[in-house]
Amino acid sequence: MVTLVCDNIIAENKLNVVAPYYAELVKYSRKHQGCISYDVYQSREVPNCLTFVETWMTDEDLDNHLNDPVFLQMFKKIENYMIEPEVIRKMDNFL
Repeated sequence: MVTLVCDNIIAENKLNVVAPYYAELVKYSRKHQGCISYDVYQSREVPNCLTFVETWMTDEDLDNHLNDPVFLQMFKKIENYMIEPEVIRKMDNFL
């Protein structure tokens, strides 16, 4: 298994604009082969920081998701409202 953690910093006045884009992306991504979980969280300390936490069966499943043309098109809508580059961390289970 592999977990991906991605932080997106969104323009503060655009959270209501991107919310439906995130909802659409989550719904679509959860249907991908190998997706174990796929959620978006909002920071309590920095409300315009939204974090994807995704768990995939294999690196190949994750790569297929990240290269999916529909996913890329959907994520582009979100990128238009990001005010900092996305921070991505690929994680493995520690214990």
